[in-house]
Amino acid sequence: MVSDSAKDLINKLLVKDIKKRLSPAQALQHKWFKETLKQDKYKTPLGIETIERLQNFRGQSKLKKAAMNMLIKMSDAKEIEGLRAVFDEIDADKSGLISKKEL
Repeated sequence: MVSDSAKDLINKLLVKDIKKRLSPAQALQHKWFKETLKQDKYKTPLGIETIERLQNFRGQSKLKKAAMNMLIKMSDAKEIEGLRAVFDEIDADKSGLISKKEL
């Protein structure tokens, strides 16, 4: 089941008018992220394997990245939530991007 706050976030991100759509920074401040990140299951430390995978992903071809993105889209919600938590943990400045320094 998808929460009301998740539906609200998605609806605000799908607005066609860029002036009315949430920015990445605003999206990260949305109620859904705050609720989700409070859950204990997302407070696990990053493993070296996760960091190595992210570093390897950076150097891959556009075709391989596109294929991996399709696999992510086919993943279930729990897997995606786990990946989001890992991303958010690495993204220390909450910019929505992972810099070399953060990685």
